[in-house]
Amino acid sequence: MRQHLMNAFTEKRIMPLVHRLHNEIREDVNKDPYMKWPMDVFAGEPERIREYVVKRREHLSEKLRQL
Repeated sequence: MRQHLMNAFTEKRIMPLVHRLHNEIREDVNKDPYMKWPMDVFAGEPERIREYVVKRREHLSEKLRQL
């Protein structure tokens, strides 16, 4: 778990993938007739994911320190 927190589950590692995938699907999401939220909500998703990664890493790091 510690190895994943230090190497794989990091902003530096995850965010390029998030941005790439987000850009790849943007046009299709915009055309989706079933999209229930405005595109500005979709545009904010990478930041929401980044915040999740940061908070989850903090939480897991703290739990590991308690072991």
